[in-house]
Amino acid sequence: MVYPHFGRIGDVWKHLPLGEIIKIEKPRIFVETNSAYPQYKVIDDWRVDYGIKWFLKNASEMTNTEYFRIESAALKESKYLGSPAFAMSILGKVCQEYHLFDIENDALVENKIFAEHLSLIDKTITHNTDSRTGLFEILPELTDNDFIHFDPYMLFDTNNEGYCYADLFKQSVEKNIKSLLWYGFGLYQQKLKINRWAEEIILSFGEDKIKLYEIEIADFEKLPLSLNPGVGGCGIIIANLSPLSYSTIEKLFEYILQIYSDVEVIDGYHLKMN
Repeated sequence: MVYPHFGRIGDVWKHLPLGEIIKIEKPRIFVETNSAYPQYKVIDDWRVDYGIKWFLKNASEMTNTEYFRIESAALKESKYLGSPAFAMSILGKVCQEYHLFDIENDALVENKIFAEHLSLIDKTITHNTDSRTGLFEILPELTDNDFIHFDPYMLFDTNNEGYCYADLFKQSVEKNIKSLLWYGFGLYQQKLKINRWAEEIILSFGEDKIKLYEIEIADFEKLPLSLNPGVGGCGIIIANLSPLSYSTIEKLFEYILQIYSDVEVIDGYHLKMN
């Protein structure tokens, strides 16, 4: 199944911070929990216009970011790069290993083809399995020089072995592994549940170690389906990073809130951010 949300606002507030973090941190090992495909054909869709295209048109303070550099070049070819290809394009051979998880083998095959194009095939390890179990198995091998990009479909759902991404993220924080967890929500109750869990994690480990940055479409639960940009809101929880990474993400967060504060989308309708 092709990932349908590429290039939308959720991807903007996923790949923009991801790019700057891995550029700064330069991890030894990069782990992607839900790889999907390396690149997508950009289609005529107002959600993409509101996402990556609006960002590129209004990112005057962010033209030096990896996200702007890579996705603007991709868009010239009517493409959007997904997380694995995006990370490979930034880190290249600086990274010793890329561990890519996905339950769809076709997606992993495409990522290996992209890795081969960048001469990174010898560094790319694919795992055609549920990443909750797979990540639990490789966690003992990871160190504070490594990075995990958590991109779960359902943060709290457990698999048949009893593993869930929320618990795995907590374990990665305990091991001092550099981490970024992205989450989205479409209902206010979903947002509250995630926020309560995040507050407990931050309280447990300290605000110097973990930080949360969340964007939210105003009145998202009241939006008709035709005006739903893909998510009602989304956030990132970052952990075990350098002071430079934290300060960089703080600035990017402020810029994103500015350029998406009030955007006209279709039929004169405006989407606003809280």
